[in-house]
Amino acid sequence: MSSDPDSVIAALSAVGVDFSIDRADIVDFLGNEFTSYPSIAAALLALLTPRGLRQPVFIDVIDFNYENSPGNPSPRRVEEVDTAVLQQAVLDGFNNRYGEQNSDFEQLLGAGQGGQQGQPEPTGATRDLTMATFGDAVRGNDIVLVHFSATWAGPSRAFAPIFVASSQSHPDVLHGKVDIDAQDQLASAAQIRTVPTVMAFKKRRLIFNRAGGLSAQQLEDLVVQAKSFDVDAAVAAAAGP
Repeated sequence: MSSDPDSVIAALSAVGVDFSIDRADIVDFLGNEFTSYPSIAAALLALLTPRGLRQPVFIDVIDFNYENSPGNPSPRRVEEVDTAVLQQAVLDGFNNRYGEQNSDFEQLLGAGQGGQQGQPEPTGATRDLTMATFGDAVRGNDIVLVHFSATWAGPSRAFAPIFVASSQSHPDVLHGKVDIDAQDQLASAAQIRTVPTVMAFKKRRLIFNRAGGLSAQQLEDLVVQAKSFDVDAAVAAAAGP
């Protein structure tokens, strides 16, 4: 396998492994021997060739799941990668991205198409939102978190994997992403001044608006607050006696 990050990305794509964070960050991680990414990528290629996944899974999520498994392993050589742990990391990433309940790794595999088959609408995964889809997302889901981001902003790039991990931990909460450059009208309508900004909606109402980067714990606290927030009581209180 070539060690050139761009070649690795292409090879991973062919077996159904993509990424949710900025490409430049993935290139940096894959080229850095002091991270687990090179070893995880090599192990994934060995594991998934030739059949590939029937639908793509993010490598940044797979790596996160692997390193947060019991013992917090962080392999620096492909020989150190535990295949069973890696399969579980992929399985968890797949199920959380697509809202499925597969229990066997073999259920994820395709017929060598590298995940190019039709994909259902993801549940419990990050979803790109546009001016055309934003309203339907807020109306069609009980709780929606929206990450307004920009690829050029370091804090947004740093927050991206935290947001993805949250979508895995809370599949009942839609996690949406808005690129403020590609969706400048939507960003303007939302009055976004800082990236990242996270908005939380419940029952179609904006209940939280947090500007600036959040730690994993801060985002977790926000999700917990959103789940417990009583919209009806807040509306009644605002209406007065």
